[in-house]
Amino acid sequence: MELNAEVAVISIFGRGHWLAARLAEAKVPVTLLEVSDQMGLWGPEDVEGPFGFFECSGLDKERLVSDEGVLPVEQGLSLWLSDGPLELRGPTAAHRLFQLGISAETIGYIQGSKKIEDLKRLDFRSTWLAHFSHAFGSSISTLAPESFKEGLRRPLFSPFYIRQSSKDSLEKSLKWCESRGVKVLRQVELKDLSFEEGKNLAGFEVRTDRPGLFKAEQFVLCLTAEECGMLSAKIQSSLFGNRVHEPEWAWLRYRIRLQGFGPLSHLTRDQLPIHCVWIGDLMLPWSHENLMILQRTAVKDQFDVWLKIPNSQRFNSQYLQERGQSLKAVIESRLPENEVLILDLPEESRSTFEKSGPARHPVFSRAIRLLRKSLHIKNLSLDSPEDWPSLSWEGQFEYQNRIFEDLKSWWDKKEELRLKREAKEAAKRKNQGVEK
Repeated sequence: MELNAEVAVISIFGRGHWLAARLAEAKVPVTLLEVSDQMGLWGPEDVEGPFGFFECSGLDKERLVSDEGVLPVEQGLSLWLSDGPLELRGPTAAHRLFQLGISAETIGYIQGSKKIEDLKRLDFRSTWLAHFSHAFGSSISTLAPESFKEGLRRPLFSPFYIRQSSKDSLEKSLKWCESRGVKVLRQVELKDLSFEEGKNLAGFEVRTDRPGLFKAEQFVLCLTAEECGMLSAKIQSSLFGNRVHEPEWAWLRYRIRLQGFGPLSHLTRDQLPIHCVWIGDLMLPWSHENLMILQRTAVKDQFDVWLKIPNSQRFNSQYLQERGQSLKAVIESRLPENEVLILDLPEESRSTFEKSGPARHPVFSRAIRLLRKSLHIKNLSLDSPEDWPSLSWEGQFEYQNRIFEDLKSWWDKKEELRLKREAKEAAKRKNQGVEK
């Protein structure tokens, strides 16, 4: 049986939902193929990640509340440095920035009124916050002083929000897509693909309630090359050949409980914001326990702690246990009279690559950009962490907006040609009627 669409968006964990909905609202016929079931079993917190989102232009807040509860972080983005907290929307923000020696040029750059050239004559200690605005959620790995060369400059001083994940979030998001006019195929299995002449992708062999060949004129693939291997080795090989590139780093999640043992323990514990970035030494690499993201869960005194570790160590249980003991020591050193109990190690500590697949929040080397550019399939758009400027929602929206503009232009030209052809045929029929 043949299945057909004008535009097909192949999505996992909600990645392509906003793009599909926007295309449908622009009257572009679009079908979403949901293939998350082939990507391993992940908790909703692992899917969502620790990067939150800032209120800024180009951000579709309606999409962000369609499947999750959204919580504002009252203090804005909060950083806990070695010499104390920095709440970027708190009452002491201006004083703390001055105290830390953050330059006016740095503040202006983050706000969009200065260019990076204005910062190059300044030292790292006065500009590190500008670099952090790129590094926070970046999909590309760099040294801290070079972070501005990659990633997306995130508006750190804007209102900041986190999303509370739940088990039914994916289905809520799929129903939101359908309410916008997207045709949704759930629990799709992709087995193989075929090409047409001229380096065009013809379609995918799919297994759903109606198995067959799914054809489309344009395809959007919201998976990394590694993730395609979880669908099918044939698909991965046909699309990427030897261009499969493993990430250098991956963000992993620990679940902890803070437990007090002294009369003043609750004071520090209760004052922690619902989301906070902990940085130890600004001059050391922003990874491991030197940069952790703590986010409150729905359970009192329980937090998710996110670390960026080498991707090669994801399934090394001993290594993950050691990292857990190190983060425990760092947190306890900053929170007097509190003890850290590690409730859960990352999902990878009890799994394998074959079961869980690639990391949900990978960070790649700069070489990934050249590899992706070398793939030339005329009617295929790639849309995954390998392509986004940032793992954040802002990065996804910015990149998907480019794809939307390209597909909308393609559709408009196609419709224009169709209308001209129909007008020409109507005129021909009219002339034939007159001649008779």
